[in-house]
This record gives sequence, structure tokens and C-alpha cells, in this order.
Amino acid sequence: MDIIYFSKHAEDFHKLGCEVLGFSVDSQFTHLAWTNNPHTERSLSPLYISPMADIIRSLSRDYGMLKEDEGIAYRGFFIIDGKGVPHHITINDLPVECPVDEALWLLQAF
Repeated sequence: MDIIYFSKHAEDFHKLGCEVLGFSVDSQFTHLAWTNNPHTERSLSPLYISPMADIIRSLSRDYGMLKEDEGIAYRGFFIIDGKGVPHHITINDLPVECPVDEALWLLQAF
């Protein structure tokens, strides 16, 4: 899961002056359940970034990530500066994860 890989590299992103935000269309209660599960392949524990719940799907819709017919969001990676200007956008189909090494490389390039 992308969020686990990004969480494991949270310090690498912080060293580049970046904050990693993880959004999903799952509720905050689902996120809590995932982080409270014993460490398994599907567990988010330990988590070094904060998952954000987009339960009304407005953020996912605004960024073109929402698969409307199913109410789920595609996987995406965005580099947005402190003024809210996007500099990079990647949106992947559901089975394709965003490689953390590529994300770090892109941040260094910017």
C-alpha cells in the first residue's frame, strides 16, 4: 500500500522540506482501525504520516481522482508548493502504486 511506503520514508521527505499528506475516501474510523490492527500486511501500524479522510469525496473529485461510478479514488501523487500551485501530478489506475523512490527523485528535481 502506498501509504505504508510513504510513511516509511516520511523522514526522507521531511529532509527535502516536504510534508506528506495521505488522503483516502475511507473514513477516519477506518483509518483508526487500520492503525490499531496488529502489524500485518494490511495494517498501517506504525504510521509516520497522518491519513486524511475525504469521505465526501470533494478533494478526490476536485483533483480528478474519483472513479465516480464506484465512489472510490484512483491512486495519485501530487507535488504542490506552499502557495497551492501544483508542479507535478500523477494519477494511476487502482492496481498501480506510486514508487516512493520516483517521488523523492521528482522532489529533488524540483
